[in-house]
Amino acid sequence: MSDLAVANDVPCPKWASDMFDELAEAQEAVFLKVIPDSAPYWVGNMLVEVVKTMNPTIKMHNGPFDIAVVGSFVGHLNWFLNDEDGIIKRQFEKATDLLEFLDNELKRKLSKKAYARLQKEGEKYSQQIESMCAAFVCQSEHMCVLVDKCMKRVLEQPPSQQAQFFDAYSKAVMIPSLDENALVVRDKFPGTSVIYGIMILLWPLVDELPSMAALHEWLCRLFGPNQIGELSRVKGIAKRFRIKLAPRGRPKKKRR
Repeated sequence: MSDLAVANDVPCPKWASDMFDELAEAQEAVFLKVIPDSAPYWVGNMLVEVVKTMNPTIKMHNGPFDIAVVGSFVGHLNWFLNDEDGIIKRQFEKATDLLEFLDNELKRKLSKKAYARLQKEGEKYSQQIESMCAAFVCQSEHMCVLVDKCMKRVLEQPPSQQAQFFDAYSKAVMIPSLDENALVVRDKFPGTSVIYGIMILLWPLVDELPSMAALHEWLCRLFGPNQIGELSRVKGIAKRFRIKLAPRGRPKKKRR
């Protein structure tokens, strides 16, 4: 059973548990395709947390694993993949705006020579980001096909089980993962998943920061100090997802 699953204490119809496993494994395959092997451990951890938060009925579910959990999962997944209101698109646009803001900040503060050097170094990051986005689009198309097959499979089940599935499915569709401002509905602190998303997208830059203080300063420049909060919050995020930053270069010599 996937990490996204709820503990299975009560028997669930095999078709439902198989469907959940198939979809959860396909979703995890998206992670593997999107996140390169060179990415540190925390990137995958953070991505799983974002996905869980974007499936609110599953996150709120405290009971046994059953047909309703499967229906909720498929409902949120289908809402996300269809994106009829263009909310997902707006979230990507927000990410693009933040990247442009960061680029303009660097251009304003650095000399032309230093900025040109940074641009050259950043080419490898931009290529990696483009590769991640392309992999995400490709895998999302595959997920759409898989969800359609699953919906057809539900219609082959007994009417009572179909009713349980579609009741949970319809409730999940009515509780969108994102609001009209493209913020995750179930975030404990509004905008947290957007922060995580940028960190995942720009993980090579994050991984090269020398300290938690540098990470805190970088995030404050992107999102503002009111959104990020104190350094202690960033340290808490780092501890939760096992983000380890260390100064680069030679260690300082000890004074005698």
